[in-house]
Amino acid sequence: MSVALIGFACNFKTAAGNKLANILKADWYDTDLMIAEQQKTSIAQLIKTDEKAFREMERKAVLSIPTENTVLSAGGGVPLNAETMKHIKQHYTVVWLRSNVETVSERLRGDYSRPLHDKLTKEELAEFIAQRNEIYQQYADYTLFTDNKTSSAVASEIAAILNR
Repeated sequence: MSVALIGFACNFKTAAGNKLANILKADWYDTDLMIAEQQKTSIAQLIKTDEKAFREMERKAVLSIPTENTVLSAGGGVPLNAETMKHIKQHYTVVWLRSNVETVSERLRGDYSRPLHDKLTKEELAEFIAQRNEIYQQYADYTLFTDNKTSSAVASEIAAILNR
């Protein structure tokens, strides 16, 4: 079984994905970590320099990942590419990790490594999240709210959902 975690920033895609892979005894891949390591720079810098080029790096990263017995923590923008998501939907069970705007805002506080939304007002952030949520919703097989939860709890809940 392979699982892809999608969703907006600060919803434990990385932390819960790593823990979920341990629970499922699966391989774990995080597109942002892969790209940052490959490019020897931060995701923030890549997005600031050329977001379109970064989105192509995301697409290539996803297509390079083995699809058997894998947990994929997809960067928040991966679902913007329909071709990439077609591949993901063919090979993975897709779990959308989400939370309310207040939770995201609180988790983002003081984090200036996210150039697409680190300078947004709470109202602008809410609109940005709403736009992304429309996209995430189209692809999700399951939706799990992460408000008031730890990454360990989220990983355990995903494992329980998958084992039903």
